[in-house]
Parts: sequence; structure tokens; C-alpha cells
Amino acid sequence: MGRNLTPVSDTRETVAVTSAHSVLSGQILLLDTTGSAFTITLPANGKIGDRINLIDAAGNCDTNKVTVDRNGHKIANLAENLDFDIKNASLELIYTGSAYGWSILSN
Repeated sequence: MGRNLTPVSDTRETVAVTSAHSVLSGQILLLDTTGSAFTITLPANGKIGDRINLIDAAGNCDTNKVTVDRNGHKIANLAENLDFDIKNASLELIYTGSAYGWSILSN
């Protein structure tokens, strides 16, 4: 019995970010805080299943953190912004709806 696997292409946009940025659902952010700390703002109108990836591409988030502005939604079921401040870290957020907001899918 054979099985066929169909490759899935990832059509999400990858963006290099070095200053304040308003995130669009589906974006993969390559963060570079070499110059200074900055804030990224999550979408105001997320849809269940929307994903966003944050990657400390330059390895400087421990020195100059990125503040993730929740834009009115919870992050990890908390009504507060998130400090992304771990060197070389990556983080994937998924929108779970208005009750719980953005959940951490992987880090």
C-alpha cells in the first residue's frame, strides 16, 4: 500500500525588521535590534488560526529587546505586552479568538 505526499508551500511573507513595525497576519519577522530596541504591533483584527513568527536574526534581542504590543488582544492569556528579549530565540504565535487572544505555539 503506497502513500503519496503532496508538498505544501509556505506562502507567508518574510520581512527583515529593524524598527517599529505593524505586523500582518502570516508574516515571519527577522528581527535585528543591533541599532536599538523597538516595538512590533500585532494585528487588530486577527482571525482564528492566524500565525506570526518572530526570529532574533541578529542575535541582539537580549541587549535591545523587542516589545510585542498586543493591540488590545491577550498574549498567552495575559492582558499585557510581551518582551521578546532572549538572544537567538524564535517564537511562533497563533490567534485563538477574542477570548484568549494570541497563544504561544512554539518557542
